[in-house]
Amino acid sequence: MKTTDLIKEFDPARDCVPASETDEKFEIVFADDPAPSTIELPQRPAIFHWLERAFLAVEKPVNRIVGAPQLNPFYYTGQIAVFLFGIIAITGLFLVLFFQVGFDYSYLFVSRIESQPIARVVRAAHRYSSDAFVIVSIL
Repeated sequence: MKTTDLIKEFDPARDCVPASETDEKFEIVFADDPAPSTIELPQRPAIFHWLERAFLAVEKPVNRIVGAPQLNPFYYTGQIAVFLFGIIAITGLFLVLFFQVGFDYSYLFVSRIESQPIARVVRAAHRYSSDAFVIVSIL
């Protein structure tokens, strides 16, 4: 099936040609600038090359195990970190609403949280998502 069969008004001779000659040619000239010269980029320290090789050595077997690079969690560390930060913010807001400052109050607050199942789950989610956030941010 041709494209002209799909779109009746389509005419390749008319529709695929630029309207004028200037549509395709653009030139920028800087009168005051001399000709561009080559710029030497700074070399990275050797530790960065070593770290890159180490991370790639970890990433390659994960790609092999997962099967498709799109499913590799190392490619999504930024999104995972933002998701964990959202969990930290929501659970932290819940915890700070009931928190009282002071040594004696802090102990009572934690003991009161441990006696309530929902508050215990929120505190655990806050703690473990904070730990995971640090690990994912380092990766």
